[in-house]
Amino acid sequence: MIYWTSVALILISFILLKKNKTEQNFWRSIVMALISYECYLCMIAGIMTIVHIPVDTYTTACVNGIIAFALLIRTWKKKEVQSYYIKVEDTVFIIALMIVITYIFLKRFSTNFNIVFETSDPGTHLKMAMNFANTKAVDGLYIGQLINGLTIESLQRWFSGVYIYKSFIIQYGINFFLSAAVFWAALEKYANSIGLKIVGYILTLVYVLGYPYNDMLYGFVYLQMTITVICYIVILMQDYMAQDINLKLGGYLLANACLTVSIGYTLFAPPVYISVLLLIMYKAYKEGWLKKQHKLWFDYRFILNGLYILQYQRF
Repeated sequence: MIYWTSVALILISFILLKKNKTEQNFWRSIVMALISYECYLCMIAGIMTIVHIPVDTYTTACVNGIIAFALLIRTWKKKEVQSYYIKVEDTVFIIALMIVITYIFLKRFSTNFNIVFETSDPGTHLKMAMNFANTKAVDGLYIGQLINGLTIESLQRWFSGVYIYKSFIIQYGINFFLSAAVFWAALEKYANSIGLKIVGYILTLVYVLGYPYNDMLYGFVYLQMTITVICYIVILMQDYMAQDINLKLGGYLLANACLTVSIGYTLFAPPVYISVLLLIMYKAYKEGWLKKQHKLWFDYRFILNGLYILQYQRF
């Protein structure tokens, strides 16, 4: 339980941290916090592996505790807490979404969490997660092995031995929900009327019953997890372009997200990086960072922003 306690602590510290200038949708911020944590996990696991520190639930819990404590101290010193609002319709939708996702998940896997995937691909990913749990180190495209491995290790008290696959399936259900929630969160910024909100709710259900549901059936794992992170990047860029996020924190979160894409599904990395940099260029142009004399040259803020966001890709 120490691992999940540390996860709760770091999520609370992140939610309290002043990130945006304006009041934020609480449910959208919860989704952002959950994906931010997964991206953060990928970053610290990579660093710990490089410096030969075992990556397991105990060491991760220790790092989580230190980071959470530092964030809480910062929030207390600055006396700035992020403000939120809660819309009734969004609350009803999130609850309904959880019910729908749970129903689909249990209809497929039952309460016994049976193995009913359409391909043998999930077996490979379970093996990768077990290799991580045994070696306590990450390698290759490790987003799936890391997230699944930590869940498996943290639930060994309940599911061990021949039943260890049940933890893997539980994490699959969590991934399925997050894929829907982050898609809704990306649409939420544009839903400034009841009509648009309803359209967003419908589109979210249509989306989750498309590729995310297909992924749950066939068990590709890392592909859908990476698509979820890309949706998260879209949300970050919404706030970044609107100047509604702390520039330094926004750069850190984008850097972690870009890193996670590169170790999630590498083929997605080039278009994601190029898209992020093009948006930074557009922001620079729009805000007058680019100046014309005899030739076009980049303002130092553009160069620093681009390097800052992509700095972690040296992993």
